[in-house]
Amino acid sequence: MEGKFSNYRYVILLLLFPNLFQNFEAFAQKDSLGNPFFIGIKADYGFIIPHSESIRSISYSRPRGFAIDAGWLLLGQRAWDYCYCYPESGISFSFTDFNNPEILGRSKIYGLAIS
Repeated sequence: MEGKFSNYRYVILLLLFPNLFQNFEAFAQKDSLGNPFFIGIKADYGFIIPHSESIRSISYSRPRGFAIDAGWLLLGQRAWDYCYCYPESGISFSFTDFNNPEILGRSKIYGLAIS
């Protein structure tokens, strides 16, 4: 079995050897990006850990939800001086179904956000 595949080893080495001496280049982004725009979509799924007997009845619920975000990443000096970070500013909509509306209900959150 070893003799059958030994020739392939040399062929693979001959094909890979020239790639070891290639010149790879990398380029960074420009400094003048402004405030980049982003769009995000998230999905959430969870479970409830029954840490006491009083919540055992709802521990079988499986909460799930989704969120949609759109906004700008603020990269200016003024934003940095305000919070020593680069905050995001935009709109957000999220919905969570706790899979037990009689006891846990539902959640809808939407509005303008800076985080």
